[in-house]
Amino acid sequence: PGEHDWLSAMLRSEAMSHMSPEEFMGNMILLIIAGNDTTRNSMSSLIYALDQFPSERAKMEQDHSHDLAVNAMHEIIRWQTPLAHMRRNVLEDVELEGHQIKKGDVIALWYISANRDESVFPEGDKVIVDRPNARRHLAFGHGI
Repeated sequence: PGEHDWLSAMLRSEAMSHMSPEEFMGNMILLIIAGNDTTRNSMSSLIYALDQFPSERAKMEQDHSHDLAVNAMHEIIRWQTPLAHMRRNVLEDVELEGHQIKKGDVIALWYISANRDESVFPEGDKVIVDRPNARRHLAFGHGI
């Protein structure tokens, strides 16, 4: 392995240092498969979005900057959300906005809903490639 590739970074990572070879290999396979799926879907969604939102395509045609390209990538991921939801087991009793959630309950986190939340993303159903807060998406969750 080289110095700046993801495999080398994983091998040097403190978080990965306690894994068995089987766990490490499982993580590598997961990253390869998940990366393939999300990348492929995001690329297809970009083409579809730029067709559906011609004014946004025009922005991309006018501005070839790295910053706009990166922001547009986050916006596409926010808009198409490759992982619609994730199931989690509640680890301790909590109250969330007046609702009691008990240890052991199974909950669903709907990332796709969060990424279209109009209070966070005005006009959330639209692709806006220069959206100021596009990076706030929860397409891959948040924290664990």
